[in-house]
Amino acid sequence: MRILPIYILLIILSSCSKQESNPVTPITLVTPIIPPAPTKFLETHTSINQKTSWYITNKLFDGTFFIDKDPAKVNSLYDNKGTVGFNYIPNVLSYHSNRQSFFMGDLNGDGKTDIFNNYWPGPHGTNKPGYYVTWEYEKLAFTKPNIIQGLTGARKLIFNDYYGNGKLGLLIASSGVDALPFPGDSVQIVSFGTDLSMTLKNITEVLGYYHSGSSGDVDNDGDIDLLMYSGGSQTKMGPVYFENIGNGNFKYNANLITGLGYDLGNANNYYCMELFDVNKDGYLDLILGGDNKSRASRVIWGASTHKFNTNNQTILPAQTSFTSVMDMAYTDLDKDGDIDIVLLHEINYQGFGIQILENQNNTFVDVTSAKVDVASLPNSIWAGWMRLYDLDKDGDYDLVADGFGYRQNQSTPDGQPTPKIIWVNDGKGNYKSSFLY
Repeated sequence: MRILPIYILLIILSSCSKQESNPVTPITLVTPIIPPAPTKFLETHTSINQKTSWYITNKLFDGTFFIDKDPAKVNSLYDNKGTVGFNYIPNVLSYHSNRQSFFMGDLNGDGKTDIFNNYWPGPHGTNKPGYYVTWEYEKLAFTKPNIIQGLTGARKLIFNDYYGNGKLGLLIASSGVDALPFPGDSVQIVSFGTDLSMTLKNITEVLGYYHSGSSGDVDNDGDIDLLMYSGGSQTKMGPVYFENIGNGNFKYNANLITGLGYDLGNANNYYCMELFDVNKDGYLDLILGGDNKSRASRVIWGASTHKFNTNNQTILPAQTSFTSVMDMAYTDLDKDGDIDIVLLHEINYQGFGIQILENQNNTFVDVTSAKVDVASLPNSIWAGWMRLYDLDKDGDYDLVADGFGYRQNQSTPDGQPTPKIIWVNDGKGNYKSSFLY
């Protein structure tokens, strides 16, 4: 064996000694940061809530309208000058886009965002049908949208599976012409084809000034029932229940609610109503948004009888500086296991405000001042709907206003530019406002 020179051996030994006294720091593998999977848009709450129109509408809502980077693309959706679809409507100048009955979501189940827009006849008080228009949002530069003649005064869009076929349908709450003698309107269900074509079904058993409505499995028999509210007219006023008797056929049932009344001159005239299982007992509750004065906002609790009685109700705190409730949202804001309620108000149709009601053993406490930095702007613009949406993608639900009214009058063709009105959740149920115009 060959013997190494002594100086090479010394170098090797010296090197080994240094390695032993100063070991090489091991390489630490850095685990890549993987963004969390998107949260479910809405909590399940109970299985029956997954069938309510409120749950489905908010689940469909994707917030594109508020976060689109092309303002021209967004604002043109409300254009009243004929550039978006009006060319295809007869007597185009006598119709205007109704911001409260406008929706963005996947209407035909193809995974793409679609548009549903409604056009009212003008001038205000004209008694003739309006028009519905659909198209894909990604195809804003369309050549010919789907257009069909609809009801006169569409007020609210109520999404659900009305025929039990797994397909989305749209229930229209229409007031009819908003002028004397207030003849009211029928109830209508819109079905969408794969090409976004529309098929209409009218329910004419009870005509009414339907300013609000909701849907869900009221009697827990597996199909979707309709609950409308007729108010503000010379037709009968009060709740109008259409029970699903099978295969998407509906029959008026006068025996659902006791204590609210259904007659001429009824003081209980509500413009905002929803069905939702607030106490998570498996039965839908009826929530009514009032005017903060003579008509109190309330929750009428559902029961195994599948009926509602005002003897079993909880009155919600009024906000006397606001005019009336426009919409409501439900979620566990403080993560204590129960359902809290958010109310969206208008203020003389020239401003907006929200109200945070914390559920304390099915009694509701107004905690708005502690939870929101700026809850209202009295002289601004009013909004029709309140959505829950994870706007900043941090896993909690922010509040997003939708369905904006014109500053002076909804029929005014040159309303303000569409605003962005949001309240961002800090993860603990505290909300920071952002109002951009």
